[in-house]
This record gives sequence, structure tokens and C-alpha cells, in this order.
Amino acid sequence: MKKWLARILGFVVAVVLCYLIAFVFFAVVNGISGQHYIPRGAGWLLAPLAAGVAGARFAENALPKMPMLLASLNQTLKYYLAGSTLWMAAILCWVFIFDPFGSYWSSSDWAFLWKLLFTPIAFACLCGALILWVRRPKSTKEQAE
Repeated sequence: MKKWLARILGFVVAVVLCYLIAFVFFAVVNGISGQHYIPRGAGWLLAPLAAGVAGARFAENALPKMPMLLASLNQTLKYYLAGSTLWMAAILCWVFIFDPFGSYWSSSDWAFLWKLLFTPIAFACLCGALILWVRRPKSTKEQAE
């Protein structure tokens, strides 16, 4: 992967994660306190930029190694990662194309979206872990008993 592409990708992902963390933080604080707090000041603009620069530097070193890391993964784990990514992309596309909740999203609509995104993935991972646990090879100590 080209260095400039890795840097741009790392910057964008880090900035998005920084804003997502801030959004979740304020949603939790607003939910707990019952008041409406909003971010103010230059720090809320400079923090994502600093995170973006750090993400660009991290991605410059980490992304070239990523194809070898993904190639060394178990085939089943690759299927779980691909399936989870496709599921999340399909649900998000469905939500943003068809707008099933209308223009106003209540807290129950957000909760339903999160459940719709992550419940099937969690269930598939739980079933996969259970299958691996059941099919694990027995040790010689267990076979002797």
C-alpha cells in the first residue's frame, strides 16, 4: 500500500473515531444528568486533528503489515470478519437509503439500530466459539480418564 494512502486512511479513521468517542461521551453524560451539554472551545477542534495526525503515523507503520496479518488468520475467522463487515455495511446502507425511522430518531430507534447491527454478529461469534470448544482435541490426560 502506498504511504500517502495509508496516511490518509489512518487520518480519516482516527478523526472519525475521535468524533464518535466524543458523541458517545456526551450522549452518556446527557443521559445520566438529564441536561443538554455540548462541546465548546478550541480543544474540541484540535483534539480530532491531533488524533488524525497520530492515526496517520500509526497507519503508515501498521497498514503495510496488515496483508500478512490477514493472510495468517484462520479461514473461519476470515469468514466471520467478512460476514460481520458485510452485515454492518448492508444494515447501514438500508437505514440511510430507506430511512425507516423518519427524520426524527428517538432513543428507542437508536437502540434498535445498535441491536440490529451487533446482535447477529455476537450470536455468530458465540456459536463459533461453542463449536470450537466442542470440537477441541482431547488431551492425553482426558483420554486416559
